[in-house]
Amino acid sequence: MVVDNRNEIREFLASRRARITPEFRTRWAAHNVRYHHTGRKHLHHPVVGDLQLMYEVMDLSADPGLSLVVYSAEPGSASQDGLNLLATWAATLDQLDQAETAQAPDEA
Repeated sequence: MVVDNRNEIREFLASRRARITPEFRTRWAAHNVRYHHTGRKHLHHPVVGDLQLMYEVMDLSADPGLSLVVYSAEPGSASQDGLNLLATWAATLDQLDQAETAQAPDEA
């Protein structure tokens, strides 16, 4: 049996909206959001730790609405070392997958 909680959800959202400050309402209504084509991101990877990466967004002219995001690390930085480790790790896993596929018996 599926329980329909839409009324409870509406009540919850209405009560939350009632507590929003006038400043938040003004900022939300302005919706002043900018699209950044370049910048710096701080990411945390569970294996290599903190990464400080620069990024650039490139629009694909052949496919309107699609973009390519390229991340890079400062040369010689700990972030570059982390990306190199991840690349090596990914390549090793890929080689292992290929070896397992080559050794698997045909299932035809």
